[in-house]
Amino acid sequence: MHFIIGGAYNGKEQWVKDELKRTKRPHEKVMEWSPEKSLKGLQHDVLVWFSMEDWVLHQCHGPLQDDEIVEAFKNWIDQLNLWEKKNQTRSVMLVGTDQSKGIVPLDHTMRRARDLSGWCFQHSAQMSCRVTRVWYGIGEELKQEEAET
Repeated sequence: MHFIIGGAYNGKEQWVKDELKRTKRPHEKVMEWSPEKSLKGLQHDVLVWFSMEDWVLHQCHGPLQDDEIVEAFKNWIDQLNLWEKKNQTRSVMLVGTDQSKGIVPLDHTMRRARDLSGWCFQHSAQMSCRVTRVWYGIGEELKQEEAET
């Protein structure tokens, strides 16, 4: 897995597109994924989960407690990791917006979502073989390990 993090409007989406071109991934084999979509029967080699923090915020408006949201998120990451490992041609890209360099929100739900996103992103970074921070369209490698086979 590859976790891409960066500030809002700092070029993460374009960086991902450029990375997919650089690694010669055919467009038809790339799917924008979210937890509402099944992992079963996919004909794609690359899944990209953009704006993971939006999923966390959505969960904050529901009945789940903080630890339940984090566990559900970890479960999705673990499932994506297993999906990727089933075939060497597969790749998962997780894209999240860094919220640690901004103003702490006054709204309780937004503050809660910010905190939970941070915990979820920590898990994403731990589970990923590669972590890239994108600022102003420039990618900086924070972590790069050999992928497990």
